[in-house]
Formats: sequence, C-alpha cells, structure tokens
Amino acid sequence: MTKFEDIVAAGSTPETFSSASAHLIPMNKSKPAAAIDFDEPEHGQYRALFFHALKPKVVKSLEPDVKDFIRSRLTRLVANGQADFVAELALPLPLWMLSKLTGMSNESVGKLRSLTEASWERISQEPMQLARAPLYALMKEEYEKNSGQDNFLGWLHDEATMDGRPVAEDEALNVLVSLAVAGHETTLHAVGNLIYQLALDPSLQQRIRTEPGIIPAVVEESLRLRAPAQLFGRKLTRTITVRDTTLNQGDRVLLAYAAGNRDPDRFEDPESFNPDRSDMVHLSFGWGIHGCVGAGLARMEMRTLLSELRELPTFELAGEPSFSHLEGGHHLGPSRLPIRFLQ
Repeated sequence: MTKFEDIVAAGSTPETFSSASAHLIPMNKSKPAAAIDFDEPEHGQYRALFFHALKPKVVKSLEPDVKDFIRSRLTRLVANGQADFVAELALPLPLWMLSKLTGMSNESVGKLRSLTEASWERISQEPMQLARAPLYALMKEEYEKNSGQDNFLGWLHDEATMDGRPVAEDEALNVLVSLAVAGHETTLHAVGNLIYQLALDPSLQQRIRTEPGIIPAVVEESLRLRAPAQLFGRKLTRTITVRDTTLNQGDRVLLAYAAGNRDPDRFEDPESFNPDRSDMVHLSFGWGIHGCVGAGLARMEMRTLLSELRELPTFELAGEPSFSHLEGGHHLGPSRLPIRFLQ
C-alpha cells in the first residue's frame, strides 16, 4: 500500500490488519517484539510499560537537560569547525536519553549501536531472537543489577504488572530490547535527516533564525519528506478489497509509510521540502494504535536542536554523506554526515 488514505485506513483497523508477528518483511519466524508485533489486548499491555518511561510529564521534565546536552555538543562542533554530525550529536543524543529514561549504564548504552547494526546484518539468515542474542544478554545484565533502584529498570523489575500479574523476565527483556533499539534508531535517523536537509538549504537556516515560530513545521516537514521508518508489514485477518484488488485472509501487506508521505493525491509537489504546507499530518511515526510511543520525545529533541542552531553560524556539507541501507527492512537515514560551520 502506497497511498496515504489506504495506509491510514489500514492503521485505523488493526482488527483487520494484524501486527502479530508481522512487521518484518519477510517474516523469519522471529519471536514477537514488544509491542510492535502484538495485537490487542497484549499490545496495550506492553505499550503501557513503554509509556511509563515516556509520559508527557517525563518528556517535559527532560527539556532543560536536553537543551544543555545539545548546546554543549554544538559548542564543541562549532569550535572544531568541521565534524561528522552523526557521530558527534545525532547518535549520542538518543543514547544519552536512553540512559536518562531507563537508568541504563553509560557503558551498556555505548554498546547499543554496534550490537543493533550487527543484529540487522543477521536477521535475513536467522530469527530475530538469535540475531539479537547479545542485546538480550546486555539487557538481562542491566535488568538484574537495577533491582531495587529508583529508575525505570528498577520499576520494571520490581513493580511493573501486565494483566494484573508481575511482568515476567522474558517480557521485561523484550520491552528493554525494543526500547533500546527503537529508542535510539528512529531519533538517530530523524535528526540526521533534519540536519542533512538544513545543510542543503542555507535559506531555510536563515528562516529558522528570523522566524522561530516555523521550527515545529520544519520538524514535521523533515519527518514527512525523509521518513526514518519507511515501511512495516501487516497480515490480513479477513478478505477485503482495496482499490479493486482483492486481498485474501492471511495475505501479507506492506504499509509503505514513506510512499504515503509523498502521495501526490495528499501533498502538493510532494517531493519538495515546504514547511509552509497547510497539511502537516504524516505517517512517519506510524498510524493508529501502533503509532510511535516515543514520538513526543523525538519531536522535543528535534525542536530543541533547531532552537539551539538559531544562535550558531550557517553550516554546510563538508563532504559526501553516507546513508544506511534499509536497516531491518525499514530504518533509513545518514550513517555519516560531515558538516562545517562557516565562521
């Protein structure tokens, strides 16, 4: 499915477009990932665990720390004059945030990116639980040593419940691995894509300086045009017809979010970057009950970054950027983004 309205309809009817063990393309008999590979009621029970770490009031309370972190990193970038933005800020920001949100040690957080990349290389040959075995081992270590601690890991170990019973260890580790992977990868690519767009357009940087009110629109337009998560799979629970095509019960369906974001029936001149669009609704955080639970946090980080960039010199690409392949079949963004500030 590549049309915006069809994807919205699919996301709005999870009872027909099932997510159970179905988001990977192709399926490889992987253990379901929380909460993305579950239908109700299990999906809602898992999602509630994520939400404990990502409540709006929690995200709001972190804004001053996010501002300080971004400012210190940008100050160093400007002083150096030239650097890889991915290595210096786009990746460190969500990894640091994971530590703040969960209580995970800096040492463990520092291993997440390499372990995640290694797992994506393996999932085409083996089930996800095997590909991610090192990640599960790392999360198990953090889960056990944080028992009794006043943080998310401690709460998950000691107090969290699902359906009125304590959360089992395998369920908790499923949550932690999903949080560790999605919690850094989506923001990494979203931030990298945003800075890439700005580096291509000095006039857009100037507008942010003179019109700070445009910042939220710039964030949303970047997310629309350069979706960090490009597509997910679903499985039909009944036979339906979509645009004169019969889809049978059990068929696999691909929801192409990035294509829907560039649907010409929905967006005028969809291939262009235009923060003045009247319609800023996009699919980059999914749709319906499976909409990204961390979307508010990602938006806050991106808006804070743009606010801080207003005070700095113009920057440009300092070389050819590198982009990831579709990691895990759906993640896409810069893996290397050399920029320089013009003094």
